[in-house]
Amino acid sequence: MSFVQDIQKEIDSTLEAVLQEQVPQRRGPLDKFSKVLRYALFPGGKRFRPALTMAAAKACDGNKGAAVSIGAAIELIHNYSLIHDDLPCMDDSCLRRGKQATHKEFDEGLALLAGNALLTDAFVVLSELPKRHSISAESTIEIINIIASCAGSSGMVAGQVLDLKSSPKISFPELEFLAIHKTGKLIYASVMAGALTGKPTQEERKALEKYGEAIGLVFQIMDDLDDAKSSVEQRTPEPPRASFVQILGVEESKQRASELIGESIKAIKIFGKRGAPLVELVELLGSKLPLNIQG
Repeated sequence: MSFVQDIQKEIDSTLEAVLQEQVPQRRGPLDKFSKVLRYALFPGGKRFRPALTMAAAKACDGNKGAAVSIGAAIELIHNYSLIHDDLPCMDDSCLRRGKQATHKEFDEGLALLAGNALLTDAFVVLSELPKRHSISAESTIEIINIIASCAGSSGMVAGQVLDLKSSPKISFPELEFLAIHKTGKLIYASVMAGALTGKPTQEERKALEKYGEAIGLVFQIMDDLDDAKSSVEQRTPEPPRASFVQILGVEESKQRASELIGESIKAIKIFGKRGAPLVELVELLGSKLPLNIQG
């Protein structure tokens, strides 16, 4: 079983425990809301962000239990963003992960509140790191600060705002800035928060910063390539928004992703065998690069 598959089980178990604690009512007024939250979280995607958190913790000899909790909190934040992204006022998407979007399966009001709840509950989980995993108050504050900064108005939300206003005519520097914030910031936070469950040296922190920034961009390029491939296969037009494929073209986008993958692996060589899970994760991304997209 791969590192990612191991992580999926641990994260899903932790997310279920969080829901049981935060929404204890199984019957009555909150019963339906509990179902909404579970619908949005399960089955999840690859749980790639929590896997990064745990891989970074391993590289820095960190606290595995704390890394699982942090990964679950980041997954709550990630899923809140997906619920809100799909709403009619945002991307107006009907499908998510092969099933109806949360607001289509239930209604917009419950979907909006579910996103709000997941975001807020994430910080309940993070605030309990000292009590549950003996993480110092100082480290906990730094972890919360990094995650909140990367998720908020100077991070992911800023990227989403720019994405709402974007067009295919956007310049490459503007597109890269958008991608770094919309997608890259939370991935960067996943890496750095995991590292802080241990005691990384300044050199190790700088290496992980480079790694996190590089694969954050890779992730968005991969999304854009997947969207282009789906549009060709389904014979549907791509949405009129900025993307790496529209700005760089398919081949140059793939080349840029490959370069970033190489940079990320080079950055973490200082960890030796401890960095093996980090290498596995970025190689997994590389293996998903579309081999052929033809119009």
